[in-house]
Amino acid sequence: MTDSFMHGLRYALSLIGTTQTAQARALGVSVPTITRWRAGVAVPNEQNMARIANRSGLDQETIREGGPDAFAGTVDSINQADPGFRMTSIPNR
Repeated sequence: MTDSFMHGLRYALSLIGTTQTAQARALGVSVPTITRWRAGVAVPNEQNMARIANRSGLDQETIREGGPDAFAGTVDSINQADPGFRMTSIPNR
């Protein structure tokens, strides 16, 4: 599973609900399933990817490529896409 896919998946889930419980209910899966997806331990199957795309309003390709901000490359866009994840910039040395 690539970092861009993880970012896209987290972004899509954040559009579906603000909590893992809300995301699970909207998608018809368990909270532990959402947790495993978000942690990168498991990957949604095709049926669940279709549900995620449908509920988030994104197409599956956009999710797999990292979401609509995939190529923006900014820390702020990553943090806004997934409030549960905080990324900070690393100073150049």
